[in-house]
Amino acid sequence: MTLGYGLYEGEWAYQAAHVYAERYHPAHGTGLLRESASFLADIVRFWGEYDG
Repeated sequence: MTLGYGLYEGEWAYQAAHVYAERYHPAHGTGLLRESASFLADIVRFWGEYDG
């Protein structure tokens, strides 16, 4: 499925979620860390309401 402009929605959704949830911690570097949990919950909540 595309947005009508030849862009893949799944890839865009993944990239947006990745940027939104990714965090940095000096001891662990950058990635999906413990601090990311509330941001991941936001993503799940959004898609649950959007697709619900």
